[in-house]
Amino acid sequence: MIGPIGREGSEARKRSDQLLRHIIDPVISGLGYSRPLRADRISESGRITRQIIQHIVEDDLVVADLTDSNPNVYYELALRHAVKMPFVQILAGEDPLPFDVADQRTIMVDHRDLDSVSAAKDELARQVEAIKSGIEIDNPLTFAVDVASLRGSENPGDRTQGEILQMLEELRNTSRVTARAVNRSDVTADIDALRHFVEVVSQAGSVVDQDVDNLTNPFTSSAHSRWVKQVKQNMNPFLPYRRDTPTVDPLPSPEEPPF
Repeated sequence: MIGPIGREGSEARKRSDQLLRHIIDPVISGLGYSRPLRADRISESGRITRQIIQHIVEDDLVVADLTDSNPNVYYELALRHAVKMPFVQILAGEDPLPFDVADQRTIMVDHRDLDSVSAAKDELARQVEAIKSGIEIDNPLTFAVDVASLRGSENPGDRTQGEILQMLEELRNTSRVTARAVNRSDVTADIDALRHFVEVVSQAGSVVDQDVDNLTNPFTSSAHSRWVKQVKQNMNPFLPYRRDTPTVDPLPSPEEPPF
């Protein structure tokens, strides 16, 4: 287990102890793992930092308590990401998760609420059972490495797939800005264009130059149009220009929304 421990007698230590004692320990031990090991439970002689890192990169499972946004915890979680080993995230607080890990499924718990504790135990058991069944655990670091590998491939199909994945990742990263746009009609038009793109590409099994052109229309926002222009510049060197037979009907020009 990695997480904020705090000094003896502090609120952080009390919360961490309760999470470990009443949620993590009984669930994990009941699913065939050894007793969860937290840094203060390591009794071997030697440098504690080296021992912690060894457990992070070698143990079968890591449970990361992200409460209080502790920088050491995020450093340790990044190490776990780098070795592509299974992990589970838990959060006992109201602080929002940083953007890079916000998309990862996170168990939310109020350690002072018995119903919340019970629900957290059930969800932890489900996630661990999924991990034991062999489900692949994705994370932002491995995704970036895989996309970079595809984009650098000598295979044109792999490069195209890498560019598509990169484009979708950039879209995810800019979605919060789009959501704060003043003009709601811009947001609606942007979403319509993106949905149409996904529909065409999913049916065709490939992407061509005209698909990227169709990501914009007279009602999409200027920010969206600039993003599409950049995407097209990145993808053009290996995109075929057109598809002879349309796979779906073209997206009609939307009427001006009544906003």
